[in-house]
Amino acid sequence: MPLFDRPSEWDREIKRTGAAEWRVCSINEGYVVSSSLPEYFVVPVSLADQDLKQYLCFFTAHRIPLWCWNHPNGSALVRTASISDPLQQRKLDQRICSAITKSHPQRSDVLKSDLDKNLPNIQDIQAAFVKVRQICVIGKSKEFKSINQINVVIYLFFYGGTLCCS
Repeated sequence: MPLFDRPSEWDREIKRTGAAEWRVCSINEGYVVSSSLPEYFVVPVSLADQDLKQYLCFFTAHRIPLWCWNHPNGSALVRTASISDPLQQRKLDQRICSAITKSHPQRSDVLKSDLDKNLPNIQDIQAAFVKVRQICVIGKSKEFKSINQINVVIYLFFYGGTLCCS
């Protein structure tokens, strides 16, 4: 199973998923740009490394848009942090969306969803896990009653939150 810690693994994944208009980016090799991004990731072919380097400072924690998944019809799932500079937001948003649109075989428009508004943040998820763990722990032994109980509760909690915000 690939770890995706080498460009060749990303290249194989791009070919496997038919994401021909996407490429491996190595601007974070050695984690020189961001410790929270992988060394290698996938971006639209039309976004040059030089452009991405210029855009970095405008994204929260330098987390520029990167490809996560591709549907057989060419639609892609892309994640990114928010743009931290309101003066640059419109310009960058247009540039990134244009690049993603060019990466789709039918040039379909980008559908954006701000997950910061719709889903809990990592701190909320951690707090929910701690609460669920407290419910499922037996006395002082700290043994879980049932791992399935925890999985069901967490799944229902976040699935319900997603439905409420959709």
